[in-house]
Amino acid sequence: TIDTVTADTVISQGFDADRMIDWFRPFWRRNDQKGALKGRYFLGMPTGAQLRRPGWLTSGLLSIDRFERFLRWTIEVEYPAHAGFLPAGEREAFGDYYRNLPKPGDEPSIARRLRGTWRGDAGWTARWLAKRERPVVLDAGSGFGTFAMLYASVGAEVLAVDLRPDRLDAADRRLAFHRESTGETLAVRNVRADLTREWERDVDLVWVYNALSHIDPLDPFLRKVREHLKPGGVLVV
Repeated sequence: TIDTVTADTVISQGFDADRMIDWFRPFWRRNDQKGALKGRYFLGMPTGAQLRRPGWLTSGLLSIDRFERFLRWTIEVEYPAHAGFLPAGEREAFGDYYRNLPKPGDEPSIARRLRGTWRGDAGWTARWLAKRERPVVLDAGSGFGTFAMLYASVGAEVLAVDLRPDRLDAADRRLAFHRESTGETLAVRNVRADLTREWERDVDLVWVYNALSHIDPLDPFLRKVREHLKPGGVLVV
């Protein structure tokens, strides 16, 4: 574990960045023997300029930890308990959608799931968000709210939008269960809205996962994306 104050203090006191890279090299290439996110620091060694930026190192490590912790919660805590907090209809739909999650205790399968998710679009998005101060995300077609909760877990404020009341209700129940089981409140607001019409605020990132084909007409949505993305913002499809 790297202490936040220690790491940032070392950098702020002018420790040679190239020497620091050499010092951290074995850590970046490490493999967890337990299998959790094996090789998770695959994203590469930081540059000297990155290391000199206050908070770069610790914010990156914290994002990995929070990312992994949330995904483990969905596998080890939430899915086994979902029948107890989701009503009929939502319960079956949720159970079927996530039926291929690894089983709790199957550490090799869990490690593969974590590693694959971190190396995919969601991991890239989490890393992008972690570099910013309280970024705002619009999850377009948020469904059960998994990605909205994931991005909130790494520090974003998320507006999760869907047209299906049953999906939004399930997402609200998941948020409540997460709060009850972890003691943490995620900054997610689930909203029923038509994203081809007016949006309520500007955002840093728009996330569209398996939902683009359901947005009709598409052109007004893309115009709203262009209109409401803050400077430097991104659309992830």
